[in-house]
Amino acid sequence: MANNSANEQSSEQSSAVTENVQNSETANTEDNQFPGERFPATRLDELTVPDVNESSLSDITYAINEMFARHGTEFKDKKVTKQFEQFSWYTPRSGLSLDEIETEFSDLEKQNLKVLGRCRDEKLAAAKHKSHPVRGQHVQEESVGQKVMRGIRNWQDAGGPMPSWPH
Repeated sequence: MANNSANEQSSEQSSAVTENVQNSETANTEDNQFPGERFPATRLDELTVPDVNESSLSDITYAINEMFARHGTEFKDKKVTKQFEQFSWYTPRSGLSLDEIETEFSDLEKQNLKVLGRCRDEKLAAAKHKSHPVRGQHVQEESVGQKVMRGIRNWQDAGGPMPSWPH
């Protein structure tokens, strides 16, 4: 029985953000503390970079905002506020900074916020890198070596170990 529970937890972690609809339905039947939340995994499961990287930039941004909304952040952007006003659990508390709100996060939420933030920043940088060239500017395609080096840099940025180079 303990093995089944471990397998279920592992399964939930591997699909933490990308299968948000299923997870949110499952979590909300077990835990109605935040009805309607889209990403309960941000408070229930340890997220990993590979899992989060499968999500869109808009989903990652929403998940981050949802984490802060659960703790009562008063958003400056009225569009973001409007997204959460529909939920009974969203109670904005004025006068608190994001840093003050973040101190209330559980250790798991703080770790997940780091993972989500890292993935968001990588997606923003990639989108900026892929922006259209200036008219008339020659576009040079990336060589295989450049692609390999970019992959190694991304691996290292994601916390991968430094490859051992021949001496």
